[in-house]
Amino acid sequence: MRIVVAVLAVLAVIAGWKFYDGRQVRLARIAQLERECGQSFTIASSKLFDLHRRWDDAEQVARSTARIALPGPLARLQGIRQEVETLDVPRCANEAKAALRTLMRAREQAILTFMNREDARARESLRASNEQLEAYLEAMKAATARHLEVKEELARLRR
Repeated sequence: MRIVVAVLAVLAVIAGWKFYDGRQVRLARIAQLERECGQSFTIASSKLFDLHRRWDDAEQVARSTARIALPGPLARLQGIRQEVETLDVPRCANEAKAALRTLMRAREQAILTFMNREDARARESLRASNEQLEAYLEAMKAATARHLEVKEELARLRR
């Protein structure tokens, strides 16, 4: 009888340990997913979209500014790009942030080229930067899709 009780006690301890261990694994996975693309993605993507919108507004001003007066609008554009560079984003949004930064640098370069009176090269630079815009939009779409996947997995893990 004592042997049976001892065996049952050992089995209970093992079962408890496995439950505890499984819970720890689940909690670690939740933390990993949160870092990768959790709630912080919503905030970061909102900031990226806001910075892109501000960039578009400032770029419109630059496009309607005389060549000689472009240093002011260009400085505003560079300031917005610097905000993008310092923005912390979750891993799933790194590619979108990099694509936006590349787009901004390409457009800045086109403006600088225009300021140097190289109109044909400036037009070509602007056309080429449109590919960067597409890359940014695709990267944001992919990051948003990953965020939705992570949200679903987090909901499943928290049940």
